[in-house]
Amino acid sequence: MKKIAELPTKRLILFTALGKIVPDGRKALQTCIGYLEDLSQKTKSLAKKGLSVTAIREELIGEDTSLAPLTEGDFSADNLIKSTLRPEK
Repeated sequence: MKKIAELPTKRLILFTALGKIVPDGRKALQTCIGYLEDLSQKTKSLAKKGLSVTAIREELIGEDTSLAPLTEGDFSADNLIKSTLRPEK
């Protein structure tokens, strides 16, 4: 996302998988990046305190998405939390 947000273009329009067109794509990406960086920082802090993935998710996000059972857990808030705890490559 960072690479896309930093592209040297005058306009950046996003076309989402849900069919939504985002005219100010750069701003939307920067907002999303900020959210994910903040979530990652908070997740790591709570993990250092010994909280489980489920406890972290409940504190930071709340209930899991309704897509979790439909995707057998692949698209879930728990996986989002787990991904922030993986070591960076």
